[in-house]
Amino acid sequence: MTTEGSNADAAWLDRLQTALVHVDAAGTVCRMNAAAEDLLGVSAARAAMDPALTAAIDASGLQALCDRAVGEGRGVASQDLRWPLASGAEWLDARASRLGDGGVLLELQDAAPRRRAMLDRSREARRALSKRVVQQLAHEIRNPLAGLRGAAQLLARRDLDDTGRELAGIIGDEVDRLEALVEQLLGGARPVTAIETNLHAPLDRVVRLLAADAAPVALDRDYDPSLPRVRIDEAGLQQVFLNLARNAIEAGAGRLVFRTRAIPGATLGGRRCRLAVAIEVEDDGPGVPEELADSLFFPLVSGRPDGTGLGLAVAQDLVDRHGGDLDHERRGERTVFRVLLPADAGAGPRGPLE
Repeated sequence: MTTEGSNADAAWLDRLQTALVHVDAAGTVCRMNAAAEDLLGVSAARAAMDPALTAAIDASGLQALCDRAVGEGRGVASQDLRWPLASGAEWLDARASRLGDGGVLLELQDAAPRRRAMLDRSREARRALSKRVVQQLAHEIRNPLAGLRGAAQLLARRDLDDTGRELAGIIGDEVDRLEALVEQLLGGARPVTAIETNLHAPLDRVVRLLAADAAPVALDRDYDPSLPRVRIDEAGLQQVFLNLARNAIEAGAGRLVFRTRAIPGATLGGRRCRLAVAIEVEDDGPGVPEELADSLFFPLVSGRPDGTGLGLAVAQDLVDRHGGDLDHERRGERTVFRVLLPADAGAGPRGPLE
């Protein structure tokens, strides 16, 4: 092939968005297009001479996939191959096709979006199931509570000594506490009242409430002054931010940062938004225990012995009804809970959940 023809082929391959890698019969990478360079984090010019690339192809399972394609004489595919080079994608989906020269053509894709979508679907299914179970349980608890309250009131009317009156009062107090718990569990039925406002208003109220508490915690605000106005249930979102902040303080945080940013082109619940707003509550506490990371937003899940596990579940429910997302991550020595809400025209709370 002439140099001119080879250059034309390279230019044509570089225009493709699919990542392509040509591995010759000796197992050496002899060509890759620009998409593959970006995906793998390597240079095509140095590919054939780069021992780290050869080792990565072997360690990831791509070489074994190439060997299968040659041995079986047909195209073979594999998913979730871990790519060991930190400069490239973490997970790959790959298809290997045998070529006439004895080599193999690898077609590669970043597996992260597919893995993330599967994880999100699984998480949402578990959340929905957990919510239904807990709400059914709450309905079942309501009737016995009414009977307990009636019995406590009848006892209180009798001629009791001080101990009897104290015990009747304890029963009544515990019934009140359990009824409040049930109301939180069934809180999804509360209708939302949406107004168009700047998110800094409910955040500022949360900061003032926390500043009035006795807990010794430093409070910082890192606001985006250009944040667009959004249509929200202001009281509901104030409760979300308050729950996130108090959870962090109860876990041992000494410093909280409330941060807002505008996010163009975000995806929420599978829907592409032209514009979204992100509200982060960052703390310097010990972080989320690893064993709770996947179930943290489920009702009755708590990392504290005295916790009810309702604060984050209620926050998740309120954010869901706004068409938004709530998640958390560890950034170095900081834990960040992030609320992402749509800011597109017409976006806003969905109303009561069914």
